[in-house]
Amino acid sequence: MTSLRVATSGETLDCSRRRVLAAGGLAALGSLAGCLTAVAGRITNVAAAPAVAMSAGSMGFAHVEDSHTEESSRALEQEEHRIDPVPGRVRTGGRRLSGELQIEGWQTSSTAKANDYNSVRSNKRRSSRWDPDSDRRRRLDRYLDDGVIGGRFAVCLPDAQVPGGGPAIGDELTPRRLFDYLFGRAQSCSADGETLWCWGSNRAELGATLREDDEKRRRVAALSTDEGVCVTGVPGDDDAGSEMLALSARGRASPKLARARPISDADLDGWGDEVAVDDAVVSPTFVCPALATPADGDAELPALLWLTRCLHNDEFLYTGGWLLDDGALYEESCTVLSGEAVMAVAGFATADADTAGDRRREIMGRKLRRRRERTEQGSVIFSGELDRDGFSHLPTVFGSDDGRRQVGTFALTSAIGSGGGSGGGRVSVSDFSVRAEHNGDTAPIHCVVTAVDCPVAHLTEDGLTADQKLAAVDMFLTIERIDGEDR
Repeated sequence: MTSLRVATSGETLDCSRRRVLAAGGLAALGSLAGCLTAVAGRITNVAAAPAVAMSAGSMGFAHVEDSHTEESSRALEQEEHRIDPVPGRVRTGGRRLSGELQIEGWQTSSTAKANDYNSVRSNKRRSSRWDPDSDRRRRLDRYLDDGVIGGRFAVCLPDAQVPGGGPAIGDELTPRRLFDYLFGRAQSCSADGETLWCWGSNRAELGATLREDDEKRRRVAALSTDEGVCVTGVPGDDDAGSEMLALSARGRASPKLARARPISDADLDGWGDEVAVDDAVVSPTFVCPALATPADGDAELPALLWLTRCLHNDEFLYTGGWLLDDGALYEESCTVLSGEAVMAVAGFATADADTAGDRRREIMGRKLRRRRERTEQGSVIFSGELDRDGFSHLPTVFGSDDGRRQVGTFALTSAIGSGGGSGGGRVSVSDFSVRAEHNGDTAPIHCVVTAVDCPVAHLTEDGLTADQKLAAVDMFLTIERIDGEDR
């Protein structure tokens, strides 16, 4: 059974002048004169509902790990789900009257455990980039027996705006402010001394404390076609890498995730070209290197971080996650964030959440419309050799002979170092077995893969109380199994 933890850690902070209707925050709206009741009647969409990154089980599909029988192939589920109410308050103050208006937001998060992560590498000591006899390496091995290797989150806030044409949530929560918060550069998102309070403590919600790679030890590189994108971490001196990438559709009318472009610091002040997908509007996905100190570990580890914004049912969904960068930890290894289509959002109601097995599969598949095998895998993290199982987690276009060679050569950039396939390193492909040949030795490429286009389920039923929303999400996340089958 998937676990769900409910917390009420929202804190309130005073902010200056601007309307900032953000999670856990308190916004002072300058000197808005007038009656609070009148203000309340003019501010719409004051309540949001939770959203969650879909797992295979939550969609009613067979869990991916049931199909993997070899020790070298592993599929790790997101677990230990947590949901936090993130109440906000708008404070109005005038010479005559003042008052407060409640704004309701939510955060859901989950983490993925390693489950003896090291056991999938028979040559793990030889292949480590760290001295196997060092104390640092021994701590890493102990941690990766059962530590957190990644996490996902979704924060939902109402599409609210201050009356009289004032600022709106969509304008205030820029990528820059969110990355500033996620990287711990501020206890809140802020600009020009005006505070925008985000959500909670990033250590508690994300499973790790994240910060920017200030020394630029890692970058990100992309392999993209008209049918999908893969992103991996590369050494900091690799000319093919970028400090940050934006993954987007080829055009506004296309649902295919087919472009990966480097972005500059100035690009972080907006969400870029958004795409309408069914009844959602989805931003590009921002990907960058990060350093993660997991909440249950004592080492700062290289990771990849991604972030996307959606507008769905008059609510903003800020979704993303982080995953350890295997290419920085082990030779012949890489981490790949994959995407085939712009992220889909499926609305669900209590009746949908209370349906299991084939019926839920039918319902959620219909809501997603473009269901494919990768979609059914949801938020799972694959950890194993880059073979037939591994390629099932990548965009379909890379499953051809030529596609597998492209992915293998791309993986070498992370697995061997700067230059990828140069300097004696090349890739060999036999059926679905991809091996790295380097300095006369050959070894399978070990890959950790997760989908940045994992569908998100968003509770859209009207008229629910906060307790009823919690119960609906709990029901959606809870999948009971009998002999490995979903019920």
